[in-house]
Amino acid sequence: MAEDGEQLVDENGDSIDKVREILFGAQQRKADQRFGILEKHIEREVRALDEKLEESKRGMDRRLSEMETKIVDEMKKLSQRLDDALTGFRKEADQTSAQLGERLSAAERSMRDDIEAQSRQTLARIAEMKSDLETTAASLDADKTSRDELGGYLMELGMRLTSGAGAAAAPKSGKSDGQPVKK
Repeated sequence: MAEDGEQLVDENGDSIDKVREILFGAQQRKADQRFGILEKHIEREVRALDEKLEESKRGMDRRLSEMETKIVDEMKKLSQRLDDALTGFRKEADQTSAQLGERLSAAERSMRDDIEAQSRQTLARIAEMKSDLETTAASLDADKTSRDELGGYLMELGMRLTSGAGAAAAPKSGKSDGQPVKK
């Protein structure tokens, strides 16, 4: 009997599958068909999205490459402009330096000429003063009393002081023989 029970279950299980097949089989096949179509549709959409993404990626790569090229070109232009500006500044600095050197040389020459002119004037004035001094010394030599006369005057003065004559008049000739003049 047990064997009969197993047969019933097999028959019943198989029969349940048949009943299910009859009741839900058409819907199951439609659902399977829909899922298949949906899977195909999803796969197509995924492929399309992958293609769009890949194309967008290529477009972005192109745009990045173009932008990189533009940036490199702009940097080259800026570098060239900077080099040109530096060259201009160097030329200007060289010209300014040369002009300042010329001005400095001219000022130095002018000062040297002024110093030489002042030196010549000073030497001329010194020579003139020396000449005036020599002339004055010569005139003083001519005007001064000779040693002999001075000695006579001093002797006469000494004699007068010792004799008490005091304020006696000095000889009018200006010459003395060393003897006191008597009145």
